[in-house]
Amino acid sequence: MAEKKRPIVKREKKVKEKVERRCTRCGKEKPEDEFYRSSSTLNRDSKRMSVCKECAREIAFEFYTKDVNITHAIFCACRLLDIPFIICTDKGTNVIQNSIDKFADYDKTSPVYIQKIMGEYIRLINSLKQYNGFSFKDGETSFPNENNDTKEVIEENEVKTSKLDCQNEEDVIRLLHYDPFENENKQDRKFLFNKMVDFLNEEILEDPFKVNSVIEIVKMYNQIEYLNNAISTFTKDTGLLVENTGAIRELVATKKNLNDTAMKLAEVNGISEKFNTKKSVGAGTLSGMMKKLNEIGLESAEVNLFDIRTSEGMQQVAEQNANAIMKRLMLDESDMADMLAESRRRLETAIKEKEKIEEELRILKIRLKELEEQNKEDKKEEE
Repeated sequence: MAEKKRPIVKREKKVKEKVERRCTRCGKEKPEDEFYRSSSTLNRDSKRMSVCKECAREIAFEFYTKDVNITHAIFCACRLLDIPFIICTDKGTNVIQNSIDKFADYDKTSPVYIQKIMGEYIRLINSLKQYNGFSFKDGETSFPNENNDTKEVIEENEVKTSKLDCQNEEDVIRLLHYDPFENENKQDRKFLFNKMVDFLNEEILEDPFKVNSVIEIVKMYNQIEYLNNAISTFTKDTGLLVENTGAIRELVATKKNLNDTAMKLAEVNGISEKFNTKKSVGAGTLSGMMKKLNEIGLESAEVNLFDIRTSEGMQQVAEQNANAIMKRLMLDESDMADMLAESRRRLETAIKEKEKIEEELRILKIRLKELEEQNKEDKKEEE
């Protein structure tokens, strides 16, 4: 008896449900494939980063705005995201340079440029099997110096400073007796000191609490400057403006909060001109400003009376003044004799003082020459 054939039962394929996760940075729920794979012990259960791909790329851009160095931005982002920082693989592949080269024709002023490089770097690292299970501690944990083989030149940005910038820094440190921005970035110090010197006056310097408030206000203005640069980057391109409307809104709101906080701090402490209740009379006049400059010991603010008295213009004014006085005065022979006697007495006194000063100058010149010769002899002995 022939066996009956069993009917073929078609099994329905199980549709894999899409798992959604919430980004811990932006708070949005996104599919799991919108999160990069991660080998960090912090993500041991999900094997995915806690921040979405978009936020991971934005983190690199935020670091880039601080020092404008692509490699350093990637290094800082890797450290924060706990992913390995690798410049060259054991086979000689330069991961960072390959990521940069892929977008060589891209607009380098666009924030998307840095984000795309960061995304490509993570993709390459995750595609290399030898780095499976690696976290930041398993890669290069210190930022490379200029001796690395990477083509991306890593160098500390040199801040161009003028003579006025250096003078402002010296004045602030001299008046406060310490460096209030010792731990700030070199790129920020120029802005901070130039802003700080505008706030310092006699009233501020006498109150330590106001000094600390001014330092906080200046730091807030520095942060506002960064926000302005970021907003300008987004708004100068119409495409970026449309894509990053939400980010621009957040930047503007943050800028407003910082500005309001700075104004409130200035109002409470009476720092600004508008809220200053102890402003002295004549503080804004030329004589008042000259008095303050002389009190703080600023040598360049002292009036050079010698040049004024010996100038040709002042001599002409003096002669015209003397002639006008002589025409108006009715002087007799006795008055003229007294004037001549007084003039002779003053002339003799001036001649004696002049001879005394000349003798002191002669002795000083001799001493100076001896010191110069002694200095030459000391240098020869050292050589």
